[in-house]
Amino acid sequence: MRRALRTILGIAVLGGLAGTGGGCLSANTQDRLQYTFAGYQHDNPELVGGSLSRSLVDYDGNRTAQVRSLPVISTHNIVGGELVERPGGAFAVRLFLDRIGQDVWLQACSQLGGRRMAVAIDGFHVFDMTIPHRPADYEAILVEGPWEEGQARGVAIHAARNYQILYPNTGR
Repeated sequence: MRRALRTILGIAVLGGLAGTGGGCLSANTQDRLQYTFAGYQHDNPELVGGSLSRSLVDYDGNRTAQVRSLPVISTHNIVGGELVERPGGAFAVRLFLDRIGQDVWLQACSQLGGRRMAVAIDGFHVFDMTIPHRPADYEAILVEGPWEEGQARGVAIHAARNYQILYPNTGR
C-alpha cells in the first residue's frame, strides 16, 4: 500500500511538472494547435479512482485505453521535432524537449522505465510505446511508432510552432 501511494504521488509530481496538456488553454489557442503529442501512463481505474484516470479512444472509436489523467510528457514540453526515416519505409519522430521536459522525461524513465505509455495525437490514442529505463538522449525522445507517415510528419513539423503558440514570449 505504501509503495502504491508513493508511485501515485510520484506520477502526480511528474504530471504537474509536465503541464496539464489541456484545460488551461483558451479556445483560440487550442484551435491553433495542430498535431499535439501526449504520452500517458496506462492505468487501472479501480486501483486509483475514476477522477485520476480517463479513457483515450482511437480515431475510429473502436479501441480505448485507460490512462492516468495527466500526461507523462506532452506538447507543452516539446520545442521541436524531426522526422526520422527508417529502413523499409517506416518512420520515427525525434521530439526535442525543453529544460523542464528533459527533467520530467529523465524522472519518468527512472520511475516508469519498462512500462507502456499510450501515445495520443490531438487527444486520440494512436499506439503504445515502452518508456525506456535510460534514454539514449537526454534532450530528446525518439518515438518509434508505428506511425502513419502523415501523422509523423505533422507532429515533427508542428512541434516548434505549437510550442511557440503555447509560450509566445520564450524567444524561440
